[in-house]
Formats: sequence, structure tokens, C-alpha cells
Amino acid sequence: DEWIVQQEQLTVAEIFARQGEPFFRLLETRALRQLPAAKLTVVATGGGTPCFENNMEFMLQNGVVVWLNPPLETLVARIWKNKQKRPLIASLTSEKEVMPLLQHLMEKRQPFYRQAHIVETNESLDLEKLIERIHQI
Repeated sequence: DEWIVQQEQLTVAEIFARQGEPFFRLLETRALRQLPAAKLTVVATGGGTPCFENNMEFMLQNGVVVWLNPPLETLVARIWKNKQKRPLIASLTSEKEVMPLLQHLMEKRQPFYRQAHIVETNESLDLEKLIERIHQI
């Protein structure tokens, strides 16, 4: 998202408002395909990125994909803190409204996410162990 904001000189919310979600998803795809082919590059995509334009397939073929999958409650709290940057929840008025929306999105997105080489559900991530697992792949 940060790369797209830099390139477009618009916030994600402005892109959504002016040109819609499908256009934003195309920008995500373009950004993903333009990444340098470096061995030690970590890319944190937006949650929807793997679900459009064969992006998950591209990522699986070009790197090691890690799905950081904390409990839903943790995701809700994180997303709510930055609600102004998240067009899909910007209109919601309470944190309680985020849960059903996020549950719905996760149900739609999990078939993509589950394809990741590594699924990490532990909130207290052991970075050294994760790096070791990535190197093994």
C-alpha cells in the first residue's frame, strides 16, 4: 500500500473513492510484478493482494509466502486502530461492526491464504525460527 501511495500520490482511501476497488487491485498487481527479484526481500502485501489477478500463484512461484494468521480479535483491534486508512471499514462507526465484516473477508480469502508455504498462527512470533523455516524452503 505504501508503495502504491508513493507512486500514485494519493492515499488508498482516495484511490478507492476516485477509481474504485478494482482499479486499486490492478495497482497492487502491477506493484507486485514490478518488485525486484532479490533473494532477501520481504514484502508485506495488503490482505486482498493474494486474492486477485493470480497474485497468490505469482507469489508462490517467485518467493516464500508466509501467512501471519493471528486470532480474529487481534486483527479487528489492529485494523480498527488504522480505520481511516482502510476503505473497506472507513464508514463503520464501532469496532463491533468490524468483526462480521472481517469474518466474511477471511472466509473469502482463506482459500488463497491457505496456499502459503508457511502459516504462522502464534502471536508471539519467533523470528529466528521463522527465518530458519523460510531458508529450508
